[in-house]
Amino acid sequence: AVDMSRPVLRKCKVEVDDKYIKFISVDGYTGTIYTHEHKQENVEKFDFLVDCFLVDVDKDWINRITIEKDDDCVKFSYTDNNKNIIERIIENCEWNYINYKNIFEDKNSEDTINVLVSVEKLKRVLRSYSGNCKNVRLIVNKNSIKPVFLESGENVTGVVESILLPLREFKDEE
Repeated sequence: AVDMSRPVLRKCKVEVDDKYIKFISVDGYTGTIYTHEHKQENVEKFDFLVDCFLVDVDKDWINRITIEKDDDCVKFSYTDNNKNIIERIIENCEWNYINYKNIFEDKNSEDTINVLVSVEKLKRVLRSYSGNCKNVRLIVNKNSIKPVFLESGENVTGVVESILLPLREFKDEE
């Protein structure tokens, strides 16, 4: 979120347990959970809120994170691509975060259709909706191997329609 009317949504929630570290952000319109397995042993479960900041490292950055918690604060440190140690001291925050688990639990319901598409192709299709187009309608067929249809929202002069074919995962017959 960009305004202070919902300050908790300007934060990223970080959850650490004995096996995973999760970064959760919800801004009122979108939500993202990034889950990664960590290599620490005997970790006590804890969570904290942090102001979002850019971690300027390569794809293996998660393996170079250290998070330590005490009664007053959380120390978040990592090694960047130039081998500099970047450290942030984060005050323990008592704000209640949005119940994101209720939002994301529907993705596994029986009514959900899972369609796997290429991120690059999806970005290319969405970039083609330029000009006055502020909204795009997604139309997903109940058959997950059918294409995803996209069409321009109502604020556009003229209609733009596209299809995006799903990636198909073929399994070897046994």
